Amino acid sequence: MGPGPSRVAARAGRQRHARGHVRPLIFTALALWCARAGAKALLREVEHEGRDAGRWWHPVALFIGGYLIAGLLLALLGATGAATPRFLTVIPGAIVVAAAGFGWALRAEPDAPAYAVCADWWERVPDGVRRGVRPACEAALALFAVATLVLVLLVATHMSRIGQVNGLLGPGAVGTVILALAQLASVPNMVVLITGWTSGASVHVGTATVSSGAVHTGLLPSIPVLGAIPDPGAFPVYLRVVPLVVVLAGGYAGARAAGALSTLSGLRTS
Repeated sequence: MGPGPSRVAARAGRQRHARGHVRPLIFTALALWCARAGAKALLREVEHEGRDAGRWWHPVALFIGGYLIAGLLLALLGATGAATPRFLTVIPGAIVVAAAGFGWALRAEPDAPAYAVCADWWERVPDGVRRGVRPACEAALALFAVATLVLVLLVATHMSRIGQVNGLLGPGAVGTVILALAQLASVPNMVVLITGWTSGASVHVGTATVSSGAVHTGLLPSIPVLGAIPDPGAFPVYLRVVPLVVVLAGGYAGARAAGALSTLSGLRTS
């Protein structure tokens, strides 16, 4: 005798909850790249207006405002279907992506008035902070590289399970392509989650939890690559030293920042 309607409904609700936790970051990266391309086109269009520093904010406001309006219109269009976006979450995301895309494009346009204004603001930042930004970014990239290596090892050691999950889904030709794209889109998410795990934080995938010491069972989204998550249970004792990776990255950033200082720098600067 099968499960009752209430149990089936509860299971479906948990599965929807599990799927809702996966928002592919690769689409955010694609949106950022599109924002950069649009900002570059806008900067080229307004270049003939001269170098009036007093009007530097006009293209910035125009671009970010236009991107925000476009994001709200897309969210409104999405609300007519099964998905129900939260408009209050669309606003900060659209502003951040548009501002980051504009800043990325601005780096290639040193003659733009906004570039001179941003460069002047950057010069006002304390010297110690400016010297530390690049080493900090390098340390963050090193952590992402370690997380990517861990992901590759997990996938390589769990290929049979990933194949079993794919076989159980029986996606067919079109479904296989969609699943492949979904798995590629989820790779940045998994890299970020593994990076957080290396710091000792608990990671949540669907309703499953991966803590610093064990894997706790739960429902996962129907993406075969998530079969690479280790089996439920406690981790080996030697994995408790994984947070040292973050300590080493921080030490690297500190050493690089200190190496950029002259030997006669004052104690406060150091």
